Amino acid sequence: MDRRLSLLYTSLAFALLLGLLQYLSFMFYLTWTFWWFDILMHYFAGVTGGLATYWVLFHSGILYRKGTPSKLKASITVLVCVMIVGVGWEIAEQALGIVQATEPHAVDITIDLIMDALGAVSAALIARRRSHDSSNLAMHV
Repeated sequence: MDRRLSLLYTSLAFALLLGLLQYLSFMFYLTWTFWWFDILMHYFAGVTGGLATYWVLFHSGILYRKGTPSKLKASITVLVCVMIVGVGWEIAEQALGIVQATEPHAVDITIDLIMDALGAVSAALIARRRSHDSSNLAMHV
């Protein structure tokens, strides 16, 4: 199997996990029952979005055809893309009135965006490491 596709499959696995957790959250009110569940969801969303973004931008050949940019540039690009979606999600939560009453909304937004960012950075590091490993593997074959 092409190692580039393994990154895509990993992001799809995280997306399925995220979807399952979101479904369970709606069914059993997990976000409102457990204070930490929303934090977990935002971290997984950041990882999922980060892996998918990394694959689309740097592995699919759609945008970057000359290889992966530097670690810093790739990480910042992934972080910015995930944060755009994260901010959009927070705007949608506010517009739809989906706000937890347990803490001030500004605190909730800050924690959510921090967790989105941590997930995105984790994804960029994972993806970059996999890219580095696959390029080393290709050199030794």
